[in-house]
Amino acid sequence: MPFRLSWQIAAIWLAGLSFAALLSSAWRAAFFLIALWVTTRYLPPVMNSYISLFMIAIFLGAVEGYKRIEVETVRNALAAAALVLVLWMSAQACGVLPCHFSARHAGPFNPDSGGIFLAICLWGVYRFKWSWLIPGIIWAIWVTQASTGFIAAAASILVYGVMRFRNNRRAIAGVMIAIIAAGGIWLKTADSIDGIVYDQRWIVWKHAAWSMRSEAFGRGLGSWQDIFPLLASGDRRIGDVQNINGKVVMNNVFYDAHSQIAHTAFELGAPMVLLITAFLLFVAYTAVRGRCSPDVAAGIAAIAVACFGWNVFNIIPLAVIGAATIGPWESEVEKSTRRTI
Repeated sequence: MPFRLSWQIAAIWLAGLSFAALLSSAWRAAFFLIALWVTTRYLPPVMNSYISLFMIAIFLGAVEGYKRIEVETVRNALAAAALVLVLWMSAQACGVLPCHFSARHAGPFNPDSGGIFLAICLWGVYRFKWSWLIPGIIWAIWVTQASTGFIAAAASILVYGVMRFRNNRRAIAGVMIAIIAAGGIWLKTADSIDGIVYDQRWIVWKHAAWSMRSEAFGRGLGSWQDIFPLLASGDRRIGDVQNINGKVVMNNVFYDAHSQIAHTAFELGAPMVLLITAFLLFVAYTAVRGRCSPDVAAGIAAIAVACFGWNVFNIIPLAVIGAATIGPWESEVEKSTRRTI
């Protein structure tokens, strides 16, 4: 290893360890350290990997910032963001503003991103002064026809309903019946079971899972776009990779996993997947123990479900509202812990 490269890597490790030490959450510190380890274990250094690592640091810092803001302020901001998108989509439906995805109005977003944005923002309107916006958000999600957004919204409503009415079985049953009925209507009007079962994403995720047998500790940040199409090139159902005159030509390949879980597993390996799984189990534990409010728990549930079917944190607006949800959850859990001590 050249001397210059060695001290550069040492400096990056020193900066990374210092940054992790400043984070107030052990979960976020562990997340960053795993990402740092995977990034620096590959030599020579790849510029895009370090840019991605820097973006992760910005996201984790944003969570730190939102954690220090009053939860009520964050909720109002999310509700306002949802209102803006609903109004934007309404203007598109009326023909006032242009729509880039035909009838699937989603404001400035891809329909899947728009549906998930609204689903995550739902926890900001679970109170009287913003409750009038809930039908508008549900209508907007319906217009996007994004199944991932619909399922994420259903998870948010279910978690909120179960926690909010935990001592009222009839209310919980009513919430569950409403979700099941909405799901049936969704499958009839927006997306069919066949459309979900035979979606190409399942094939992509299968190849991503199989690829971990040869590299269980991750291939590095940003590696999906360069490596995955080549690994899956033998399956014409998800793209075509050819060598034409000595040049690799890719057509209709998946440059994106369309799943934060699959993408993270491929790039950061099994240790990161285990950490995320442990984190979600801990979130569930805090919800059951009443250490966080029903609305914040509902927001985390929406994010967790959305990450299975979309690259939530690869899209900056979604990452921002994700940080604005995780931060308040951390704040509530820490306050609850201090009260019990």
